[in-house]
Amino acid sequence: MKIDKGLAVLIAASLIFIGFAFAQEQPQQQPVVQETVTQQPAPQEIVPPPAPVVVQEMQWLWGEVVNLDLQNNLILVKYLDYETDQEKEATVSVDEKTTYENIGSIGELNQNDAVSIDYIVTADGKNIARAVSLEKPDETIEIPEEAVKSLEIPEGEVEIPTE
Repeated sequence: MKIDKGLAVLIAASLIFIGFAFAQEQPQQQPVVQETVTQQPAPQEIVPPPAPVVVQEMQWLWGEVVNLDLQNNLILVKYLDYETDQEKEATVSVDEKTTYENIGSIGELNQNDAVSIDYIVTADGKNIARAVSLEKPDETIEIPEEAVKSLEIPEGEVEIPTE
């Protein structure tokens, strides 16, 4: 009898759990309704996708002003290309975003001035200056003539080693 009672309890528990499994609510599907369109839809404006954002890497050069074109805001600079160890020339344009150091504008530059330029290269290969700095030469210090004479070594007092 003990086996019959255990079996009966087991069967009853199984039926209860199976009932709960079937009793769970199933998601109802929405009926598909077809609509008949009698009007032509308004034409949609074609919007081109936004242009990709190009991150422009800042470039730098230091050199000497060769020529200025103030009408077109262009500076021609002769500089040393450190990678090839050759002198090259680059044309850099300035615009309203260009900042200046030691000068107020491109018009204050002269030929042979030493400049440092931070610039970007556009997709079409144009160099646009973001910062132009006029490199001022160090102030010269005048040495009194007496001090220079005291540094001179009379002839014959210096021995030059020979091999």
